[in-house]
Amino acid sequence: MLATLLGGLCEADVTALVNQGDHNDITPVFLAIQRGEEGQDAFEFLMQHGARYNEPVAEEDAAAEGGGSSSGGKKAG
Repeated sequence: MLATLLGGLCEADVTALVNQGDHNDITPVFLAIQRGEEGQDAFEFLMQHGARYNEPVAEEDAAAEGGGSSSGGKKAG
């Protein structure tokens, strides 16, 4: 079913979607893991299409969500 839903999109769009969290930042990978054995196929599909699992949030992702520094990591001096 996931392949059907994402089939017409370019790989960059698929990767963005499989990593997109909802309003609570719950991602498709998290939901697949919660399903246990029932979610195994979905988990494998998501991982094959660029899903991030157990990785720290990139600095640019944190900045986009308001958690990063606007000074680019440099101290004003």
